[in-house]
Amino acid sequence: MAGEERSKAPKDSKPAESYGALGTTFSATARALSIPELLSMVFSFSGKPELAGSARVCKTWRDPALDELWRDLDSIFPLLELVLDLDLLRSVSRNRNPSAHEAVSSALVNADWYRFHSHAKRVQSLEFYDSAIYRGSEDIPALESSVIGIICLHYTYGPILLPHLRKAEWSLYRYALPVLPFLSNDLAHLDLELNDSSDALLKEAFDAFRSRRLNLKTFRLYTYDVGPTSEAALGSWLETMKTLEKVTLPDYYLTAQVLTRIATLPELRVIDRVNAGYSLQLQDDDPRMAGSLPSDSFPRLAEITLPATPAAARRLLFNSHTNFAGLTRLDLDAEKDIKADHVIAFTQDLATHCPKITTIGLALYLCSAFRDQGVSVLPVEILESLYPCHHLTSLRIRYPLPLKFGPNDVEKMGRAWPQMTHLSLCPAPNFTVSEDMGVTVAILPSFALHMPNLQMLGLYFNSQDHITFEGRLYHTYQFKQLDDLYVGLSSKPKSQVRDLGFFLASLCSRDVNIRYGERALSTSSSLVAHEKRRVAAWKEVKEMMSFAMRIKLAGEVGGCCRRECAFHTQSIDA
Repeated sequence: MAGEERSKAPKDSKPAESYGALGTTFSATARALSIPELLSMVFSFSGKPELAGSARVCKTWRDPALDELWRDLDSIFPLLELVLDLDLLRSVSRNRNPSAHEAVSSALVNADWYRFHSHAKRVQSLEFYDSAIYRGSEDIPALESSVIGIICLHYTYGPILLPHLRKAEWSLYRYALPVLPFLSNDLAHLDLELNDSSDALLKEAFDAFRSRRLNLKTFRLYTYDVGPTSEAALGSWLETMKTLEKVTLPDYYLTAQVLTRIATLPELRVIDRVNAGYSLQLQDDDPRMAGSLPSDSFPRLAEITLPATPAAARRLLFNSHTNFAGLTRLDLDAEKDIKADHVIAFTQDLATHCPKITTIGLALYLCSAFRDQGVSVLPVEILESLYPCHHLTSLRIRYPLPLKFGPNDVEKMGRAWPQMTHLSLCPAPNFTVSEDMGVTVAILPSFALHMPNLQMLGLYFNSQDHITFEGRLYHTYQFKQLDDLYVGLSSKPKSQVRDLGFFLASLCSRDVNIRYGERALSTSSSLVAHEKRRVAAWKEVKEMMSFAMRIKLAGEVGGCCRRECAFHTQSIDA
């Protein structure tokens, strides 16, 4: 009977109150999950399988899910597979006959170009490497220029295949033209790697790029294949990039000709070099160094890295007092012709022309092909020439021989560079070094007194002094922020490992990482043994300093920050 009474209830009767609340909750959730911005945020944390499934839930979810799914591609093939079978592309790269191209063209006649375009317009970032593995297979087809041309002939939605692409990283074999139809007017970042190309092919590519109205902010080029005609074409193309903020080029293209072309770009802030595994140094007699930069060059340039000898760099950069006035960072990489007087003349001009400079890196060394040129010890005048750079926060000098200076020079550095945090002065010489070259460990208290805010310090320590730790872990002067002490190729210390480790700990207010370099082992057994002893000694110093710092920090936690700690050293002897 109860069941019959329930069955006779009016059809329009109201549901229970609890169900009404639940229905309200469902309604609020549905409204929240219909907000496009909220959906985009949620989908940004989803993987590709989840996004593909979400796109099938409802029409409201479809576009936000597909936008996220196609936003960033690590290959161009998922897009091409919408209109082509990859086996057809493989046949073109293998057979190279007209019939293969005809088969591709026939397949594209009835392709679903609307579907292709609906997904292509969602792509904002693309990475493509011709040697990458796709879907677990290394047998990926080559992206032939002829195939891209056929695709463009059949594509009815305009000359640009990816109309909203903003970032592209593209690696190609020989030809750069296949990338051209993918470059949109929205493209802001282009990273181009060309392998086994030629000077003529590069020129052809750069000339073609000029036909596109690109608004690049950053451009990076990596290639071993360089030449004079491509150099001129590259300069002409980069000159049109009025929005360019950063350019990164191989050494060969960092020449007077290219720099002159881009000297007036209004937004350019960074010129960097590609570490392509080789270096082509600019020299005074290099014809590519002929001429000089016009006045008021690089009005907003803040950072530049240049592979050039000091004399060549000085001639190129500082021919006018109006050039590089806003420069804050300079890195010079020279592997030959590093005469001491040329280096000092360069640093003097640098201090005069660039009053806002904060970061200087001078990698001055002689590679194996130029070691017979020889070098002389850098005088302390190289530091004095940079004293006018009062905003300096980082100075790194690499040189074949150590730099020698005393406590008075450290005091002058502290006064000249009150904001210095990273200082490395020739810690890893690669020429024969006498015992008196470099500095002694006893100079460190001077650094702690006059430059207490250093975070990194790199020095070459000789073995002329003998440090004796007197049991006082809390030195009057201590580094406040030192994290890294780089001793490079410093000599094996004569001091006892325990004394030196505790002495270094007494100068620091936190645990410091001691780093040391290692020379390439020689065939001479005596040199090999000597190098092993040197490395082992500094390793023990590092371990002893860490032990001392644990004692020191534990004492600070226990409230005995100024207590003498001689008993700790005695416990080690025991």
